[in-house]
Amino acid sequence: MSLKSSRWTIQLTMAMEMNTALNTILTQHGDQFQQIVVGVLYGTQAGLTDKYDILRGINRGRVHNVVDIQAHVQVFAGREFWSWLNGDEMATQDWVLEGILEGLRKANCPEECRDLLANYRAAFATKYAGHINADGTINWQQLLTDING
Repeated sequence: MSLKSSRWTIQLTMAMEMNTALNTILTQHGDQFQQIVVGVLYGTQAGLTDKYDILRGINRGRVHNVVDIQAHVQVFAGREFWSWLNGDEMATQDWVLEGILEGLRKANCPEECRDLLANYRAAFATKYAGHINADGTINWQQLLTDING
């Protein structure tokens, strides 16, 4: 499994190199690895760049030196990835987010950390006003749903 944080964490060169590396794994170790997953931590399948197709060997009219390995390599993004990771449990990304938020609530953050968090919240509120609750807290669940489906 290869993890990417978003749709933009892969460029053409890396997609082609990953195609070569994944094909090598499948060719030389096909008795151990029949399926490979590339996981994108957030986003949706529809929002991915064509580089994820290229790493699977899908050219779509382009001429890239890649091998068609799409039968053995899948790409999952956002909620779909988190669900796959936990046996198709659709609530997995919500549980992960709850764990992160609980850790932040319990963290004994030094003063500079609190200042950075306050600055982040203010910048977030400006950019994502639609995800701010009436009490001023951030509606992380709604943001996650909007990003990951």
